[in-house]
Amino acid sequence: MKAIKLIALFALLLGIAYAAFNIDFSPKPPKGIELDENMIKSYKDKFVKDWEESSDWDEEIFKKHCFTIETALSEYNTKDLKEWDVNRAIEKIDSLIFKEWSKSDCNKGKIDKYIKATDRIKREMEDPDKKNNSSLNKIARVNNLYNKAFNLANKKIGLTTGFNGDSWNSYSKYEQGIKATKNKIKGDNNFQYLQNIEDIQNGLNSIDNKLKNGRNKFYTTLADQICSHYRDVPKTNDNLTKLSGVIGKYNKEYKEYRENNKLQKLVTDFTEQVIANSTNQ
Repeated sequence: MKAIKLIALFALLLGIAYAAFNIDFSPKPPKGIELDENMIKSYKDKFVKDWEESSDWDEEIFKKHCFTIETALSEYNTKDLKEWDVNRAIEKIDSLIFKEWSKSDCNKGKIDKYIKATDRIKREMEDPDKKNNSSLNKIARVNNLYNKAFNLANKKIGLTTGFNGDSWNSYSKYEQGIKATKNKIKGDNNFQYLQNIEDIQNGLNSIDNKLKNGRNKFYTTLADQICSHYRDVPKTNDNLTKLSGVIGKYNKEYKEYRENNKLQKLVTDFTEQVIANSTNQ
């Protein structure tokens, strides 16, 4: 029992000695102390200078500012300074991204870089501020339209026939959908920020011609598939009726190809074989 008391006393003395050597009893400013005006001005001037010396977005600068606020000033109330710094970063991105969108040779790689920067900035913001910041919301809206316009301008126009013997995909609906998307993009109020981009303007303006070429290719391919299919089916009256219906639908949709010699020959040959089969029975 006496030995246990001695061990407990020794442990207590050891703990007191450790605390004396390791705990810092030096006075510290109370948590949340306000920064004085001179201190705030000094940091703001430094942050502004950092951005002025950078002609482009530099994530390392923004990270350095955030690190300074979170560590060197950790004992102070830095909410206002942090909010000010975040707003300066937003102003920097806003200026850069809209300047890039205004160029005729707008670089998509740069746009993607700036959008990534807005995501980085948002991580330093409170939730209500992320949703309500008008500059970030506007950038997001314009970027959404930019991506739609870029993708459509560079879209490969074309539709597979989906021919199954008596029906096929509707090129007319496909064409209407593409044109509707183009008109919606160009009619959006935010398109004013993208109208100088040559790649987008040229791509959108070429849509109608691309659709016309795609239409010709679609029906040329369809004619070949009709011929291939009906050459291999039994030459009966039922199949002749189906073929006549297919040719009638084809001619109605694609008047430019009404005098297609390939299809006319198919019908003539098919009819002759049906007659010959009937005669031989």
